[in-house]
Amino acid sequence: MRRRSHCVRILRVVVGLCWMLAPHILAGAEKADFLGRWDITIANTGDTFRSSWLEVTESEGKLGGKLLWKWGSVTDVKSVEVVGDELRVTRSESYEDKPVDVVYAAKLVEGKLVGSVKNPDGSVHNWTGIRALDKLDVSGTWEVTVETLRSPRKEILTLNQQGPNLSGEYVDVDAPPNWEFELREGVVSGSKVSLLVAYRRLTGGDNLMRYSAKVEGDKMTGTVQADGGARYGFTARRQRKWGEPVELFNGKDLTGFGPRDASRGFNWSVKDGVLVNRPPDQDIVSEKQFQDFKLHVEFSMARGSNSGIYLRGRYELQLEDDFGRQPGKHSSSSIYSRLAPSVNASKPADEWQTIDATLVGGWLTVVLNGQTVLDNVHLDGITGGALIPKGAEINDESLPGPLMFQGDHGLVRFRKIVATPSVD
Repeated sequence: MRRRSHCVRILRVVVGLCWMLAPHILAGAEKADFLGRWDITIANTGDTFRSSWLEVTESEGKLGGKLLWKWGSVTDVKSVEVVGDELRVTRSESYEDKPVDVVYAAKLVEGKLVGSVKNPDGSVHNWTGIRALDKLDVSGTWEVTVETLRSPRKEILTLNQQGPNLSGEYVDVDAPPNWEFELREGVVSGSKVSLLVAYRRLTGGDNLMRYSAKVEGDKMTGTVQADGGARYGFTARRQRKWGEPVELFNGKDLTGFGPRDASRGFNWSVKDGVLVNRPPDQDIVSEKQFQDFKLHVEFSMARGSNSGIYLRGRYELQLEDDFGRQPGKHSSSSIYSRLAPSVNASKPADEWQTIDATLVGGWLTVVLNGQTVLDNVHLDGITGGALIPKGAEINDESLPGPLMFQGDHGLVRFRKIVATPSVD
């Protein structure tokens, strides 16, 4: 009987410990579920500014985050906590020139964040968040350079992606004619690619080469190692196919463009072959939408003006009268509040300038007045003022979108707008 009573006491202690630890265990699991970046759609703003995003991070067991709400810049939040099954994000905001703490609260419902926020003026906005994921597709032909000890080795990879699996062909340009190659396995996981290539002399057995790489748009960087052999670095470039250039502005009228908000005044016009706004004005949006594309724009800024080009209607490529200033995250050719250009390549006010952008997935290269100022940088989320494209119901970065030109900040002129879509 004593032994049984002793066992019962031990069992009660164990159950009690489990009961005390359970909230902490659950909180940890719930906390992990909220980590990452979320594309947010606001349901009831009463205007076209419905796109936002939230990023939840963890460092040394403590939650933190960043928030972009409707427009403006990305800001750090004051606190992030999980209370029960609810995520609570607190941001300090200014209301009537006084700091106010605003709480954005949400729960996970079928993999989505479903939440609300009570604004300082008492209004309530409901919102929904989906995970912001780069949907990587590495299909296409890649020219590979392997940096061996003797000399660079040239290879060609032709890849076809179906879900996470890759198939295709491998050609070693510098290999002897009596060698054969076979791409046996290929897997995509996040932004990483793993390949297994078998090679053999016609009179010998199989050998294996293992490739591991990170993909950044049309660039791949990684290592290759033969079984029992040395490991070498390699780089690869996708040979992207581009379609026919599309002249979006005809130099005569507004054909192919329309207002961001049809319920508001719209004063863009064409004068002497130039597309021009009449500030304060609203944004002008192209009817055509694009996924991966190259863009060429010729523009001129009035003194003291700023504008922006929203790629896919989501990522603002800032245009600013800032000749001679130090480059920053709000400079001309920056990704507004996010990524600064490497140099200030702006011309003085009222001079005609050129800007060229290449957008592949979430990777962007920008050339301003002939100088590369953003070199294959990653776009970590939309910028303030982003548009939900026509035909889409939610803020989803994986979808194509239009070009949008900002018109509410100052006088800006455009005389050439050409987009070249990818056909891959």
